Amino acid sequence: MAGLLLVPYNDSMRLGQGFNSFLQMPCVYNAVKVNPESSKFAKKDVKDGVAQVVSYSSRFVDKISDVTRSMNISAGSSIKNGSVTMSGNSLSVDESKFSASDLNAVVSIKVINQTTVLDDNAQFSHGKDLKLKVDTNEEFFDVYGDCYVSGFIQGGDLHGIVSIKVLDAAHKESVKEKIKGQFNVGAQSGSEFHLGNSSSSSTGSSYGAELWQSETTISVSWSGGGQIKQPDEEWSIDLLFQVAAAFPAKVAACPQRTWAILTRYDNNLSFLQWADTRKIKSRDFTDVQLYASDLLDTYMEYKNNLLTIQNVLSRPGAYKVGPGNRPVNLAVADLVAERKKMKKEMRKIIRQIDKLNLNPAILAEIEDNPEHEIESPEIWATRLPVLISETTDQDLTKAAVTYATNEALDGFLFVHPPPAAAHAPPPAPIPPISAPVVAPRSSSEAMAPTVLPDLAPADVKAVLTPEEQAFVSSLENRTRYANYRFARPGGNLTRVLTYNDLPTLEGSLTPAGWPTQFQVKFVSWESDPIVGNAVTKYETMVLSHGSERGHVMSELDIALAPGEVINRVKIGTSREGWGVTGVVYFEVWTSAGQNKSAGSVGAAVSIVECQPPAGFVGLKGLFGSDGDVVDRIGVIWGV
Repeated sequence: MAGLLLVPYNDSMRLGQGFNSFLQMPCVYNAVKVNPESSKFAKKDVKDGVAQVVSYSSRFVDKISDVTRSMNISAGSSIKNGSVTMSGNSLSVDESKFSASDLNAVVSIKVINQTTVLDDNAQFSHGKDLKLKVDTNEEFFDVYGDCYVSGFIQGGDLHGIVSIKVLDAAHKESVKEKIKGQFNVGAQSGSEFHLGNSSSSSTGSSYGAELWQSETTISVSWSGGGQIKQPDEEWSIDLLFQVAAAFPAKVAACPQRTWAILTRYDNNLSFLQWADTRKIKSRDFTDVQLYASDLLDTYMEYKNNLLTIQNVLSRPGAYKVGPGNRPVNLAVADLVAERKKMKKEMRKIIRQIDKLNLNPAILAEIEDNPEHEIESPEIWATRLPVLISETTDQDLTKAAVTYATNEALDGFLFVHPPPAAAHAPPPAPIPPISAPVVAPRSSSEAMAPTVLPDLAPADVKAVLTPEEQAFVSSLENRTRYANYRFARPGGNLTRVLTYNDLPTLEGSLTPAGWPTQFQVKFVSWESDPIVGNAVTKYETMVLSHGSERGHVMSELDIALAPGEVINRVKIGTSREGWGVTGVVYFEVWTSAGQNKSAGSVGAAVSIVECQPPAGFVGLKGLFGSDGDVVDRIGVIWGV
């Protein structure tokens, strides 16, 4: 069957029907004239049983396109449909489960009992016969497609997909090797395995010892063969192999149409004679199929990334910031923005499929044009938040209800109080009637308003830019960010505010907590160092300011243990160089006694030293101005 162009059969198909093989879309009926009397049936007579052609395939696969190829499903149609489905069949491959699994095995059985094909001299029905206007290649393709249905195969088809996810990350590779061993993978067979049970097991499941450490999903689809298992019997790997071995015999008793055979128009002599006088040329998608398969794998990886973002939005407490470069924070705005960018890349893939469908000859142009380049979803995946696998659900529940959260919840009435309310002191007893009556406060005392201070002391506010002064003075901000204070910044004090960590910290789906790592990188600027990049890392996000351009001359990199905070900072302002004034020196102290610095204290024209004001604990974030380098840095203290 390798030399045939096959597509999954559905009941709408007819002999002689036009067909678009790239998108597996039906076209006009009677594209080729069909004479039922001249149709040929290929079926061998045998004395015992039914003659069959049986093809077995069983192997481990890494890409979803390997699955579509084994099922004769078009990569282009899967991208356009947004999923891997078979027309006229209930099977739909769970792409997210496939992508998330550590091992994916595909078992495929194809059985041919009988083939029905058109006569070799089938006549093409041109536009005049069908009363259609077909004068150009585009009009021809829209009406006729690139192929026609020239036959049907009757028999059976079974596909089983086994997706295995190892639950113990620490022993993932060893468990995978054990499972592969149980699948009877030979030393020289590569990714293929044999249909059969392990010789080490005679009863029960042959794979129980290995699979108890994993999550296994089995999906099976078949046509032909009738009832191949009991309705109340659940699928298992052993049962799948048993059913696959018995499938040809089942098909012999109960066959059905499973595939349609396609023939290209340029293999039909009557079409060539008609097309030659009209300069009509049938499209050839042979060279674009491999590229379309690569696009399908990319598209499905993006779908998996979108699912990750949706899971983070649904269960933010179960995730932490990812390990990749420029990681995506757990703030709702950041996650939604990344989702929008990914969907844009997916639309680019769909547009490429549409362009190739209209003209497969432009493949080289698409591959060479940078405008058509698709950003790698694998790189994107490293930037997404990751599961906190080592944290229990109980720990996540506790972590989700922080002091600040409880304070915010105090103003609401709950039928079921939040966890902290379970330990609240009992209400004071109501005094007896004989108790003395307490005199009420004066109206002026009772109505005295609570005055919220600015987010920066007066001496600090005086050196801030107008934008920063407006931010720290706003009543809305003083209310929302009451637990933060701005410190005196260092660097260029006149540049406009371009970064402020507070909205991001407070906009996170889960509390960011205290920084776990703080980095300041200095790059060469004229003859002095200047801060090029400042990074603050938290459990749920990474906040980076400046850029990573230029050669790093020195770096301040300090890791902070749980409960340890930066509680003293010294910032040195640089002289003006190349029209830029920045930060030439940075030094920090922590509550655990660490002290680190970087840059050149001798090159500083002025130095600012700051510590948390009374009631505040340590560095929570930064504010200031940046571009290619960091022009200004100010510390935001938190409680």
